[in-house]
Amino acid sequence: MKYISKIGVMIVASGMLAATSCSDFSDYNTVVEDTNVMAGKTLWQNISENENLKNFSALVKKAGFVDNLNNPRFYTVFAPLDGTYDAESLMKADSATILKEFVKQHIVEYNHPVSGIVDENLISLNAKSHHFTNDTFGESSINTANIPASNGVIHLLNASDIYYNSIYDYVRKVEGCDLLKKYIQRYDVQYIDEANSIIGPIVNGEQTYEHIEYATKNYVINNILEAELDNEDSIYTMLFPQDKAWEASYARISPNYKFLPKVAYMNLEGISSTTEAASITATTGTKTQTIGAPEYLQDSLTTQSMVRNLVFSDGYPQNRCLIAGGGSATDSLVTSRLVHLPDPVSVNSHTVASHKMSNGYVRLVDSIPFNSWDTFEPVIRTYNSSRNNSVWRALKCNPTEAAVTKKSLVNRDSLFSLVPKFIYDRIMGDQSEDEDNFKYTVSSNITATSAKPEFNFMLRNVLSTTYHIYVVTVPEQIDDSLANVKPYYLNFYLNYTDENNQQVKKLLPLSPNADPSWGPVSEPGSSKSKPDNIVTVGGRVNVIDLGEFTFPISYYGLEAYPNIMMCHTQSYATSSNRAKYERYLRVAGIFLFPVEADTYFKNK
Repeated sequence: MKYISKIGVMIVASGMLAATSCSDFSDYNTVVEDTNVMAGKTLWQNISENENLKNFSALVKKAGFVDNLNNPRFYTVFAPLDGTYDAESLMKADSATILKEFVKQHIVEYNHPVSGIVDENLISLNAKSHHFTNDTFGESSINTANIPASNGVIHLLNASDIYYNSIYDYVRKVEGCDLLKKYIQRYDVQYIDEANSIIGPIVNGEQTYEHIEYATKNYVINNILEAELDNEDSIYTMLFPQDKAWEASYARISPNYKFLPKVAYMNLEGISSTTEAASITATTGTKTQTIGAPEYLQDSLTTQSMVRNLVFSDGYPQNRCLIAGGGSATDSLVTSRLVHLPDPVSVNSHTVASHKMSNGYVRLVDSIPFNSWDTFEPVIRTYNSSRNNSVWRALKCNPTEAAVTKKSLVNRDSLFSLVPKFIYDRIMGDQSEDEDNFKYTVSSNITATSAKPEFNFMLRNVLSTTYHIYVVTVPEQIDDSLANVKPYYLNFYLNYTDENNQQVKKLLPLSPNADPSWGPVSEPGSSKSKPDNIVTVGGRVNVIDLGEFTFPISYYGLEAYPNIMMCHTQSYATSSNRAKYERYLRVAGIFLFPVEADTYFKNK
């Protein structure tokens, strides 16, 4: 806090008198008279006695700010003259609104006279930024400068400076977005603003205050949006979904989060690594996770999914088209959570209205204009060899992550001749920070000559939606171009929990709608107890289409998970079979494409 003695104030006032006599200020319309008398009075006394500030005085009174202008705390007041603004409408507002949007809009801390060349940004008591020059304050012109007072200085304005809400403030005022407003305000937390409060003595060990200013922080804005929407020094664009858009989005997203109070699942980490998949039942290694209140979790995750990609910082150049206009369908945007989204054209087409804020713009939208797979229904890919992340191993096959440089594959395109483009782009494209390599998981350390390694993939964060499942197998030629060409003979099992909390083990055959140009085929098993085999094309990267599956419950954010078992169907007891069929498993990924994403990327 800054307090100035009356002697100090008189010295400042004398300096201001000298400044007003300088030729720099000869253009001002009014010359202050009896400045020595004014300098001995408080800001409030000078304002209340000024015949041209009756409306300003009345508004200060209604706002309850009179005592502040009478105490020793030093302020600069930019007072708009009567008749230059709609004071009658302002008087109809409540005192809190008048205080924040008008009185504090025109007052800044400390002494800011017009002296010399003035060109600076001032922060008013309501935390708004105003450009201050010899002639202007914000968007208003200065009529009379440097009226001294014992606790500050007054400048008279030819109009009130326009108050712009911050994006955070506008949440409380916007019309037609009540569901967004209700959701955000649910997480408001009020606290004492120490910087703008006047500290009093400590009484009985507790801090007291002569004057308390409150501020608000919000969990959604700070933690989910990861934006400073009340910060006047930051520029953002935020999309405000109208109520119909909110309802439609909620109805679309919430089915992805169908949880059970308790989930029984197959815990692969609790099963011996020597256990064969064929002997594993649906309830082997059962573990239970308690969820608690599934309806609350469903609502929370749904609303988080809806709002977390609504804010765009102007600090990223690609976002500036949201303010300046323009942008094409091939451009991308970057959310405050650093999620890259296409495209500004979709945002523009769904914008109903745009409003200027003190720290950016708000766009009212009639739909949340982003693809499901870019936001709330991502494609799931798993191939990592870590047990805790993706893969569990049987028969001590000890899988490891392998990598081949992409440069070494440039002249070996035939390896990928059967791979459809939408999968090729995923395994060879720029999907992570270290995509200079083509990566896959390979089984190793098979000590028994007849051993058959198995892969068992943990599928993390699966939603209660329909996925199209693909497995990408890799031949030995990926790292040894001279290796013998051999096919895989495989079965796949999916272990999951149904809506009644019953564990299920389901065979995943080759989809009857699988594209034959991708290579893998289905061959009948030798008996009812031995299901059909999925046979790949030797010497090629194969994409095995296991068709669509709808998961009855969601596993998002849980330690519980469904899993896919990948098993050989050929015996390796004979050397001829070991020479004829691929035994070491190599997998470049198991992909779960949500059906909307699957349709889009197949047809892209």
